[in-house]
Amino acid sequence: MKIAIVGSIKFYQKFLTARQELEAIGHKVVFLPVPHKNEFKSNKDFSPADKLKTMQKFNRCLGKADTLLVMNFDKYGKKNYIGVNTTMEIGMAFNQHKKIFIYQKFPRECFSELEAIGAVAIGQDLSKIKL
Repeated sequence: MKIAIVGSIKFYQKFLTARQELEAIGHKVVFLPVPHKNEFKSNKDFSPADKLKTMQKFNRCLGKADTLLVMNFDKYGKKNYIGVNTTMEIGMAFNQHKKIFIYQKFPRECFSELEAIGAVAIGQDLSKIKL
């Protein structure tokens, strides 16, 4: 299966680990967020043009993917955090009829929306990613 991975770039090293684990069980990762040169600065430090380029690249890669894996971890004191950019990517995946997997539990803030679109929480078990 071809998988696109998204989430907060703060957890980039965890994305790399997930990619290794997914590839070891026979999946192919077709998109992985790549840190910008100023990856750990505030989101406000990225220009609208940079954000647009990133979203366009994601959209092209998503077209090649079978599914989306949202890597959500605790951040800013919020359990299972999913930020604005990732929420947009989830919406793009939903519009392309992709199956959406959430790495941890659904965050409280968007529980009913994720449930409504048929997202699946996998409880950190990558072997549960199946169509």
